[in-house]
Amino acid sequence: MYEELYYAIKSGKYANGDVLPSEQELCERHGVSRITAKHALDLLREKGLVKRIRRRGTVVAAQDLFVRQTRGFVAVVFPHFENCGNRIYHGLRELAERERVSLSFFDTERSPEKEREILSFLLTQNVLGMILMPLGRVSNIDLLSQFSLHKIPLAFLDFAVSGIRAPLVTSDNFGGMYALTQYLIRRGHRKIAYYPYSDAFLPTEAERFRGYCAALIDSGIAIVPEYFLAGSLSPVRSAGDVISADFQSAKRAADVIFHAAQRPTAVVCVNDVSAHCFAAAVEARGLSVPRDLSVTGFDNLSASISENITTVGQNFGEIARNALTAVLRQLEKGVPAGDYVVRVPTVLVERSSVRSPE
Repeated sequence: MYEELYYAIKSGKYANGDVLPSEQELCERHGVSRITAKHALDLLREKGLVKRIRRRGTVVAAQDLFVRQTRGFVAVVFPHFENCGNRIYHGLRELAERERVSLSFFDTERSPEKEREILSFLLTQNVLGMILMPLGRVSNIDLLSQFSLHKIPLAFLDFAVSGIRAPLVTSDNFGGMYALTQYLIRRGHRKIAYYPYSDAFLPTEAERFRGYCAALIDSGIAIVPEYFLAGSLSPVRSAGDVISADFQSAKRAADVIFHAAQRPTAVVCVNDVSAHCFAAAVEARGLSVPRDLSVTGFDNLSASISENITTVGQNFGEIARNALTAVLRQLEKGVPAGDYVVRVPTVLVERSSVRSPE
């Protein structure tokens, strides 16, 4: 609890003067005793991050992230979603302490405008290097080119911005989806659909689709374009933050499945949020998961955990560590590291959303 609140303050989720959840709210949220919640808040106070104000509660007293910093630091810039932020933070903490490098975390809030604001700010700071999970294939490329011109070491998470030479650390998206599709085939599925399909896949999404296609072909199964279920591809969010557009898209795809002459027996979804929406739309149509249709996701976020959806787990901590290592190597050598790619293995997470077809 302490570490989550500490990270939320350091990442800017709670700014100066913001009131943290009360002890009672923390008890209800985490299922702990009041003394445990009080201890977590006391630890934050000992660190000088918060202060107790009568009649207000526990108030953030941390320094604003957008205040000029004189010490050199490595910036970690990404859209905070689910507990991905905690995994990245914990993955980097030990390595940063061992290498004696300071880290500053920034949340782009899935907004290109916010990303631009952060990048512009960092160009005025004493930034030693940057780890960036970008929001688009050419998102803010003009500002990123300034980092290259100033020889500020850079490493990308998830996928790279086209045209910017820097190391990329990502999951084995192809291998993860290949293994997941092969798992369905071993369970006896031959009619496997893909949701959502788009002509505007991001690189990670395109790799997952390639893995799906390769697994079918390698198993002697023909690809059926009618099983490509069109839909919107929204940024990864928690299940509780899914907008209605995602559900509307999933309902349209579920209608296609419901009326199909040759109904698939399984659907692989590009991520867990898509799987969560699709499973809900299928159930609303009167079909049952997995009795009538097996459904899988990708990422291993709470959307798959809460719905017991079979998925592919990403090791965000290991991805982050590899990215920081790439930045530190550039700092040691004083030259850009080039645009090599590190792919971190994924793991298949079996849950109850898959059964063998009858």
